[in-house]
Amino acid sequence: MSLEHWTSAHVVPAEDLAELERWSKRLRRVAHDINNALVPVVANVDLVRMRMRGLPGAERLALLPTQLLHARETVQRAAAAALRPEPTRSVTPRDIQLSLLGLTRRAHVSLHFGFPEDLPVPLPAHQVRTLLSVLVANSCEAYDTGHAPAQTASPETPPDPATRPVYVWSRVQDGAAWLCVQDEGPGASDMPALLDGSLVRAGGGHLGLGLRTASSLAHARGGELRVKNLPDAGFLNLVRLPLSPGAEG
Repeated sequence: MSLEHWTSAHVVPAEDLAELERWSKRLRRVAHDINNALVPVVANVDLVRMRMRGLPGAERLALLPTQLLHARETVQRAAAAALRPEPTRSVTPRDIQLSLLGLTRRAHVSLHFGFPEDLPVPLPAHQVRTLLSVLVANSCEAYDTGHAPAQTASPETPPDPATRPVYVWSRVQDGAAWLCVQDEGPGASDMPALLDGSLVRAGGGHLGLGLRTASSLAHARGGELRVKNLPDAGFLNLVRLPLSPGAEG
C-alpha cells in the first residue's frame, strides 16, 4: 500500500469544529431517539422471524436489527467526535489498536494494524482514535450491507473474518503524517453523491456522517481526508496531516 492514490482521490468536504460541536449536541438526541425506537422494532422482528422460520427471507429479516444498531452506533460515534477535552492519560497506539479491535471483532472483520509508537501526528491522540474509529466502522458496515465477499453467511453462521480485512497504517513522508484505512468491500456506487452526503456507500453501509466528521477533525489541523474506490475491489481513506518544520525527525 502506498500513497500513489492521493492525487487521484476525492477530497471529502469538512466542517469547522464549531459546527461539529453543534452536530454533536443534535446527534446525541438522535442517538437517544434511535435507541428508543429500536426496542419495539427488535421485538417485532424477532416475532415475525419466529413465524417465518424455515421460509425464504427469514434470515435476511434477522439482519434488520443489526443494521439499525449500526445506524445508532454511527450516530453515537459522530457525536463523540466533537470538542472534548483531551484525556489526562495520553492515548497510545496500543490503545488505538485495542479500540479498533473491539469494532472489528464484533463485525467479524480482521484488523491489520501498523502504527509506529513515535509517529509525530499533529492531532490529539484521542481525536486520532476517534477519526480512525469512524473510518474503520464505515468499512465494517460496508461489508455487512454491500456486496462484499462472504455475504451469503447467515446470522447463525458468521462470515469468516479472513475474507473481510481492514488495513490501518500510518507513516511519515513528504513533510506530513499519513493515516490510511482501506478495506476490500464494495466501494462507493456514486462518489459525487457520497461526498455531498446524499448517498452512502453501496448497500447503505453508513449514514454519511462518518466521512464528514473525520474530515472535519483533520481539517482543523490543516489536514485533509481523501477517498477513492480501488481498481479491483475496496475503498481507500487517506488522511494527510502536515507536520511543522523539523517534526519529521
